Amino acid sequence: MDINNMNNITYITDGNLFKPGNISAMRHAIRLSGIANASTQALFSATQYLPSLVGNQNIAARRLVELETRVREIATVMPISLDVSLRSFEQLQKEQINANDADLQEIAEDLESEMTAIRSTIKHQAEQLNAALAPVAHALDRLTTNGYLGTFESDNQFQRKQIEATQAQITALRASRDEVSSAINLIQSPDFASIANDTLLTAENLLKSGMDAPQTAKVEAAIEVIRKLIGEAEKGFTLLNLIEQRDSMTNRLSTFTRDVRALEDQTAANERFIELIKGVYQFDECRGQAVAEATNVLATLDNVLVHAGRLDVKEGAKLEEIIQTLRALAHYVGGLS
Repeated sequence: MDINNMNNITYITDGNLFKPGNISAMRHAIRLSGIANASTQALFSATQYLPSLVGNQNIAARRLVELETRVREIATVMPISLDVSLRSFEQLQKEQINANDADLQEIAEDLESEMTAIRSTIKHQAEQLNAALAPVAHALDRLTTNGYLGTFESDNQFQRKQIEATQAQITALRASRDEVSSAINLIQSPDFASIANDTLLTAENLLKSGMDAPQTAKVEAAIEVIRKLIGEAEKGFTLLNLIEQRDSMTNRLSTFTRDVRALEDQTAANERFIELIKGVYQFDECRGQAVAEATNVLATLDNVLVHAGRLDVKEGAKLEEIIQTLRALAHYVGGLS
């Protein structure tokens, strides 16, 4: 019987009786699941999202710790029981060599009794491990949560585009308001009338200097605008209009700013929801890794139990195979600690 070592676990290759399991990986996965669960619970406390899912995950996190405890117990208890049985089997094996018929019958009964006891021990540990595995064996049904994830990620993409467009409007509107504010400041300045009259005089002089028809039309139009501006400014109309325009722009800026904040708040809320779901997924992946390793341990116990049950302990060759199998199992479970 070929005994090898993989991932610190001893297993028998013939018949694939022993299933290799990386117990260090199982413990690491359980630790990571605890971290993921703590993060998810913190997000839930802040958001109250998915209470049922998060609650079930919290229970599963405790069950994973119990699963690790169960594996540790197997690593602690079984080697002792197996060592006692091995010593008994080896002693009885020696006694068979020179035993008479009556003694052989008694030895056979002792072998049967010892075999029953060790099979009972293995069966009990397998049942205990199976009970610890059952509450965490099922993977998360991701159909609903994938739907949530897709919806919120899509919403955030749309909202980010809205934020970008609104911020562009804010930038343009602020620039326009700055221009209006500059015009207001100019009109309100003591030098406005002088500046306007100088500009008007310059335009009129250009017109008198002789210009092409298109240029003349432009200058005449500019002169008309300047005269109108001066007239309205003298009456206060232009200033009032500009102030109203500036105030209107300010109100629109306030509205746009509130809209952006609302979109940013909603995007942040969606991000927390997405983060929570991804935390649940991370937990589920760690749970799956831990379960896979523990399942190999359970399969090994079941395999040994079935295999040992098929061997007639009273036959010399079969007894030797049982001894070798139990010795390998002792190495195997010893590596679970």
